Amino acid sequence: MSGYPTALQNENLISRGEGGGAAEGAVRVERTVRQLREIVLAGDEAAFEEIFDRYKRLVASVGARYFRQQPEIEEIVQTTFTKAYFELKSFRVTHEASLGGWFARIAANACLDALRVLKRGPECELTDAVV
Repeated sequence: MSGYPTALQNENLISRGEGGGAAEGAVRVERTVRQLREIVLAGDEAAFEEIFDRYKRLVASVGARYFRQQPEIEEIVQTTFTKAYFELKSFRVTHEASLGGWFARIAANACLDALRVLKRGPECELTDAVV
């Protein structure tokens, strides 16, 4: 097993560092989605930062399919991760890739919601209406 660059031990993905600032032969441990979910639900916000770091590019790429301006894409990323944080308890881990799909779906829904708001235009006040 030592000939392979990665190995699965105790549900942790262990990979050898490849230069890039890490010491030669250093081992980096990645937590599984299931472990991260449980740690976040236990109250560790640093674990949610790890989730954010893993999926922020995916969420931004979904936002970029709907919007071109950087502030709009950043708003989608913010909205997506806020919704995900509060709904993480309802997410059931079926396999490692399922969290990415979940984030992509939340991001797409956030984009559609934002587009609906833009389509409605500015809300008129009651004083603007002629009775």
